[in-house]
Amino acid sequence: MVGWLWIVLAHGGPAQVAEPSEAALAALRQAVDEDPADPEAHYELGAAQQEQGDHQAARASFERVLQLRDGHLGALYNLALLQGEAGEWDQAAATWARVVAVGPEVVEAPFNHGQALQLAARYPEALAAFESVWATNEQDWRALAKIVQLRHAVGDLEGRDSAREELFALREGGTVPDLSAAPSYVREQFRVEDVRVFAVETFELVGPVGKIHIFFLLQADTEEELGTISLGSYDGTTAIARELGQIGPDERQYHLDGYSPDGSAHQTFGMFGAEPSYDDVRAMVADILTPDPPGDPADLPRGQEEEEVPSGEKMRLGAKLSKEAKRRQRRERRAQKREQRQAD
Repeated sequence: MVGWLWIVLAHGGPAQVAEPSEAALAALRQAVDEDPADPEAHYELGAAQQEQGDHQAARASFERVLQLRDGHLGALYNLALLQGEAGEWDQAAATWARVVAVGPEVVEAPFNHGQALQLAARYPEALAAFESVWATNEQDWRALAKIVQLRHAVGDLEGRDSAREELFALREGGTVPDLSAAPSYVREQFRVEDVRVFAVETFELVGPVGKIHIFFLLQADTEEELGTISLGSYDGTTAIARELGQIGPDERQYHLDGYSPDGSAHQTFGMFGAEPSYDDVRAMVADILTPDPPGDPADLPRGQEEEEVPSGEKMRLGAKLSKEAKRRQRRERRAQKREQRQAD
């Protein structure tokens, strides 16, 4: 039989042995027709279809394999991958759980199981999965980073901070080479309105334009890049703040900035004489991304109408930055009018 197989590896998932030609696919279909009860014939056909990009046919082949031989490891593995690619995270989580049960040698399967649970928004189950991975291998720093994310997701902020400290201590210990080489990790994943946010924290403030927290913004339904918002501390702005006496000689200036995807648009949202906490920065980012409700028309200058902000779709950050600036100006004008009315 022609062997266009996916091989389940201990690290990194399946690897292709060869790319199937039309002649090879025809031979595999013929093998299935000749012996429709042979699970391996269906498996090899499914692997070839998957490699060719015909994922619907590949799924049908792998599902047929599992009907003929329940617990077929290769079929389960590749079916889980296809379910994930389709965004069917509940199904993928269930299939990865079966891979874990029947294939303990597939060392990445428990992590993938936890990942599928997280993407299905089943955070307590995902947390338990990653805590199990970490308990089994305390060198798997990515599992520990997931624990940081998921303890936040379930509201255990004290546990989150403890896991974060453990992650930084593990890196400082230098016993995990790829962690020592990693400049950052994903601290949290969350959503504001229709924007999906990946919050990345750097392990060290490095370089003249160092950044501590970087929030990558994606359109939730299309995955389009909208830009970034970051908390940084630049040598230039720090030197100016010291020169002006705004901070002490040993202190640093911090600032929250927004950038469009191509870097052509920029806005500074705030300057800080001391480093704000992650939770404070997160709250500021959420406020920036949340449209203001329409205000009292009486608070607006005569002849000016309240500008509507789209709620069902997000603009690129470049446009959003200018809109955010206008909103801030309107808020300041309203505050001034209220203060004036109270004084009168």
